[in-house]
Amino acid sequence: MRKLKLLTIILAVGLAGCTLFRPIPTVVFTPKFGHASTMVTMEVAALGDGWSYRLEWPEGSKTQSDRTFKQTVYPPATMFVSGIHNDGRTTQRTEIEITLDNDPPVGYDPFGPLADFLVPGQIYVVDCNYHEWSAGFEWSPPVRAGFYDPEGDPWKITDVECWYELDGVRIDDPVFTPPLAPGEVQYHVGVPLVPVVGYRLENAFIIWPAVAKWAYVGGVPIPIMPLPGYSPPCDEYEMTGGYIPPGTIYHIDITVEDAYGDVTVLHVEKPLTGRAACAVT
Repeated sequence: MRKLKLLTIILAVGLAGCTLFRPIPTVVFTPKFGHASTMVTMEVAALGDGWSYRLEWPEGSKTQSDRTFKQTVYPPATMFVSGIHNDGRTTQRTEIEITLDNDPPVGYDPFGPLADFLVPGQIYVVDCNYHEWSAGFEWSPPVRAGFYDPEGDPWKITDVECWYELDGVRIDDPVFTPPLAPGEVQYHVGVPLVPVVGYRLENAFIIWPAVAKWAYVGGVPIPIMPLPGYSPPCDEYEMTGGYIPPGTIYHIDITVEDAYGDVTVLHVEKPLTGRAACAVT
């Protein structure tokens, strides 16, 4: 019985010794979150004589006797703080998480003050990059259009849907992206490559409202190029739906995503001017 008690005491002392030899450093740090380049200040609680302190992060590490660390990281980031004794003992590591503080892009009607309504069959290059127009008075705020990211992160259009309803039936229009400059004559739909004519305008797309069927050349859809205010020939480009009552709402859903994966969906509604049905020949 005495041997058993003595063994129990020895084990207890041994476990207590392990706990003392492997303390967990207590770290107070600020800020808890950040965006892009963020300076983090960490204060490590004293471990006693003979201890130094080690900071590790994905790109490197440093060891010092000073209990205060200052390190620049790019959130989201994980760092570890541990203690190293001059006799070779080490502590467990304390994990520090710096959370990403990120806001999604902010979107405004990309047409701005340039289009209160849309004309069926007319070309529109919808530039979603951020623009401001003066309201004409010093005390009036500027008219905002397009998307901007609060932190200045890059963003991109990931999806566009254009549609309207006739007699309760949804009719989707094709969207051409990436676009070329207005006036060009060759576009490819739904591919990431720049067509052979013209130049690319980032974060934009081209639509011809209420023209939902196209002519094809070699299997590639070639959109119409009507003059402003003129409809395309009915025998080449079918004006789907025929007659469209004035005031029919045209819907444009634009989805954008910033570099950190935050998504914004902007829903734009514009009334159509109406359109007569194509004559049957």
